[in-house]
Amino acid sequence: MSIPISFDLEGFLKSGDTDKKKITLHLLMQGIEKAARVQEWELSVFEKVADEIRAAEYRNEWVWKKAKHRGTGELGSLRWTESYTVQLLNQKGQIVQEVES
Repeated sequence: MSIPISFDLEGFLKSGDTDKKKITLHLLMQGIEKAARVQEWELSVFEKVADEIRAAEYRNEWVWKKAKHRGTGELGSLRWTESYTVQLLNQKGQIVQEVES
């Protein structure tokens, strides 16, 4: 399924990082709303995710569970932050190691 959404590309390119994220989320939600009507999807699930993105102030962080520290063998999680930093977290969520990429 392809859903065309019109927007102001020049205005988007001139926007700051946070505004670009806001515009992108808005555009995605427009497409999702159209697709949800056609596919009969439950829209509230997507709205909840959009609300969580807004609540997180558009930070882009990814967490992978069950990471293992090579040196200590400790299990934890990996978090990739928006500033291109990868963090190894222990099971308590504390940073064990941090690497800038």
